[in-house]
Amino acid sequence: MKLSPSWKLFILALVSIGSAGCAPKPLSTDGYAEVLAAFREPPSEYRSAPLWVWNERVTETAIDEQLADFKAKGIG
Repeated sequence: MKLSPSWKLFILALVSIGSAGCAPKPLSTDGYAEVLAAFREPPSEYRSAPLWVWNERVTETAIDEQLADFKAKGIG
């Protein structure tokens, strides 16, 4: 299916609008200590996000264990 230029522009506009609010806030680079601290304990928008898939029966205990494991590994 070939899209007309106006449809391409419309799709580009939607993508631009949708992604505008998703950009992480820039870190301040005022000093080496601040940058180093950001690497040690990154803000949540810069941390890993797990692909969380349940391939078995889901229980509250299993969910609690998995969440605790995520937290212990620094996934926020």
